[in-house]
Amino acid sequence: MGVMNRMRNNMKIILLVVIFAFVLTIIFSWGMGGFKGKKGQNLIGKINGTKITTNQYFNALNEQKKKYHEQKGQELSLQEQEQIKDRVWESIINEVLWQNEIAKRELTANGDEIYFYLESNPPEFLRRHEAFQTDGKFDINKYLKAIHNPQGDEWIPVENYARSTIPYIKLNNFITLTVFVNETDAFEEYSYKNTKYNINYLLIPTELSDNDPIEINDKNISKYYEKNKNEKYFIPAKRVIQYKVWDVKPSQEDTTLLMNDIENIKLRYNEGEKFKDLARIFSQGPSADQGGDLEYIEKGQMVPSFEKAAFNAPLNKIVGPIKTRFGYHLILVTDKKIENGTTKLKTSHILLKISPGPNTIDNMLSESRIFSYDAKDLGFPKALIEHSYNADTTIGGFTQTSFFFKKIGYFPYLSRWTFKNEIGTVCDPLQLEGKIIVAQIMEEIPETYKPIDKVKQSIISTLEKDEKKKLTLKLANKFHKEILSNKSDLNLFATENEDVEYFENTNFSLDDPPISFMNNNIFAQVIKAMEIGQISPPIEVYNGYCIVKKINSNVNKTEFEVSKSSEIEQLLREKQTRETNKWQKYLKEESKIKDYRSDYF
Repeated sequence: MGVMNRMRNNMKIILLVVIFAFVLTIIFSWGMGGFKGKKGQNLIGKINGTKITTNQYFNALNEQKKKYHEQKGQELSLQEQEQIKDRVWESIINEVLWQNEIAKRELTANGDEIYFYLESNPPEFLRRHEAFQTDGKFDINKYLKAIHNPQGDEWIPVENYARSTIPYIKLNNFITLTVFVNETDAFEEYSYKNTKYNINYLLIPTELSDNDPIEINDKNISKYYEKNKNEKYFIPAKRVIQYKVWDVKPSQEDTTLLMNDIENIKLRYNEGEKFKDLARIFSQGPSADQGGDLEYIEKGQMVPSFEKAAFNAPLNKIVGPIKTRFGYHLILVTDKKIENGTTKLKTSHILLKISPGPNTIDNMLSESRIFSYDAKDLGFPKALIEHSYNADTTIGGFTQTSFFFKKIGYFPYLSRWTFKNEIGTVCDPLQLEGKIIVAQIMEEIPETYKPIDKVKQSIISTLEKDEKKKLTLKLANKFHKEILSNKSDLNLFATENEDVEYFENTNFSLDDPPISFMNNNIFAQVIKAMEIGQISPPIEVYNGYCIVKKINSNVNKTEFEVSKSSEIEQLLREKQTRETNKWQKYLKEESKIKDYRSDYF
């Protein structure tokens, strides 16, 4: 029963892993097809020899895009699409690594384990099923009754789900086997977050050393430059492109087609169709699912042109189209009332957005293709003259990690295309959210380093700052020695030394320390270890050094006793998660992973 108990205790930790297994295992079982990948094998990558097909990756990618779109309720930006591409790839890597480990350890699930798992941990998709709910909430008694009294083979799919899930739980149990949390660990963590401190401290600012003579010679500069050359002054290879951008905008034909749609909607309403039904069919606004219902509106809530049309509209008659920055609106007012002196209108609307139609896009693509052909035959500069076009150039070049382009915006594919092809290559038209681009790779700027004479002044400033820090620390140590020798009060010491600043801070936790000590681990360690009334040695802060006196600290042990169990459970989950992530990172570092996604994006 040890394994089963650990299954129950670790279900929250394993949940994300189970989701990967449940979703991606199904995806991996789908057929081959799609793009021709690495060496014509339809591959998007390899993980320790396991081939990941384009179908597997793109099916998973499209599924995630669909879910994200449904959650967000709008189209994904290019940045979001890039993030999802990477997340899906990482998920596939993790899934394959886990599957390989499960196979290597021969982890399986027997009948008793499956029964125990389903009885103790009802899967979420069953918790949400109305057959196991009472008054909209999961009913454990209904669920257990169904498990204990099967009517046939209806539980086989659920058993298979459990059979595939349990090996992941067993592997996670193995990974986190050595993770342990006792009451002392939990109290220490609780104390860190909840202990309230009162301190006084002196700030010895770096500016006190401004007038001290500091000499920086060429030898010091050269030494610093050589030491930091690769990290700070390396300039990767760059490429320069010239490109022409077409903005794809709606044409007069698109406007005419939209106006025809509007007239058709009005006609259908006048012939007896309900406005709410028409809104559900045609509206492109967020209220479409509600039949275009905006409920009661009052002045000041809508954009001026919409408001003016609505408040002048007769009841139950469509007005519009009314143009706003959102598009074209057909407005229907069905009731008017005055409430507390304010006029309110029961309003619905249909929002139609004008966008380039297929003919408009095809015409612009044809224009860009002709230019691309000419640029390949005549050369990019001559083609620009031939077509009387202007183009943009990435003056100074850009690196492989540069994804933003003037007049284009965020376009990672253009960067990847540039570094995958030869100098002089002209691309076929590239499409991007309302734009078409044709580009030529002009030249490559080899990798290099910033010359020392160009960074000399910044190095001098850095070295001077470092020297001032050292002088300030020397002064702070002197003050610290004087305070301890004379048993001085910090406030009194600051009064006698006008360049030193005195501060008092009360009732703060290490989760939310005074601003001088934000993100300062040394301060957190020192203040925890100090006795009441003790004075710390100088602690480095962003603008100098501080000498701190701990006045008192207090943590509510009674509250900890009340929440002790949950504190232990939470800390255990956190440590198990860290251990799992650490193990997974190690596994990935030791793996042979081939990523061919650049062949497709």
